[in-house]
Amino acid sequence: MEPSGLSTRREPRVAWRRSAGRAVGVLVLVALLLTAVLWTIGAATRSVTTQQQAFPAAGIDTLRIDGGAGPVTIVVVDRADLVVTSRLTDSALGRIASRRAVSQGTLTITTDCGSRCRASKASADHQIALPRATIESLVLTLASGDVRVDGFEGDIEVATSDGDIFLSDFSGEVTRLRTARGIIRVEIGDADARQVPGWVYAAPRSR
Repeated sequence: MEPSGLSTRREPRVAWRRSAGRAVGVLVLVALLLTAVLWTIGAATRSVTTQQQAFPAAGIDTLRIDGGAGPVTIVVVDRADLVVTSRLTDSALGRIASRRAVSQGTLTITTDCGSRCRASKASADHQIALPRATIESLVLTLASGDVRVDGFEGDIEVATSDGDIFLSDFSGEVTRLRTARGIIRVEIGDADARQVPGWVYAAPRSR
């Protein structure tokens, strides 16, 4: 039989461990509740603005998009100018800013919504009409969001942390396509698609 003195000395240590465990559990619960409240506030108080701007295609050979959360859609069309339409969604926890500038032949669209971008649900939805046979390269780097490019004929580099990448009717060169969480699909012209791990490649149909 264990001496009563030894049992008495262990009881405070066990009680302390139980108290510490309960305290940690309470802190975790409070953190989860706070996150849920912030998420709900951000979702409930959102405002949307739409910006549209046209750029003469002459003198622009590269389109670059840096940062931000939200989808990007680029479609090649038969027109003389490049048109950028951005749908910006703000929330109480995050305000999104989008800037556009042309320098040395590159049109750069920079989007920023701060450190709380994901938690605040602030986002930028960019839709771009690209004149055919003018832009030579696309460089797209997103914090998150799907990327869809249709009919492009130049060099392309895409990186997104969370989203799918889809190139349709593509006839250019791929520098890099990377997504941390999503799928990549490339269709070359009139093509039949086939699946490989982490990548869907569409080989041209034999004629």
